[in-house]
Amino acid sequence: MASSWKLGEQDLETVACPACGGLGHQVLARTDRYDMDIHTVGCADCGLVYTNPQPTTTGLDRFYRDHYAGLNNPLMNAAVYAGIGVKFCAAATRRMQVLDRPADCRC
Repeated sequence: MASSWKLGEQDLETVACPACGGLGHQVLARTDRYDMDIHTVGCADCGLVYTNPQPTTTGLDRFYRDHYAGLNNPLMNAAVYAGIGVKFCAAATRRMQVLDRPADCRC
């Protein structure tokens, strides 16, 4: 079950790589487990996989306050992990190979 709620531009901030401070990255996935258009990227310098742009503190507060409880139920989680999670891992692994970086999704 996907969420109909999306983060707005005011709820997102672009960040440097938390591991090396690099600014270059490759988009690995354009969705998250709730189908909310959260981008997962791989750092072009060190290969770390992270969210960028990241939700701001205000955006996270709104998500958890207004939407998370309705999404977090066993039937929805099973569908999410069985579907979106497997697709994400496959896409992330393919794209990290393009960057010539190791990929370990633990799927």
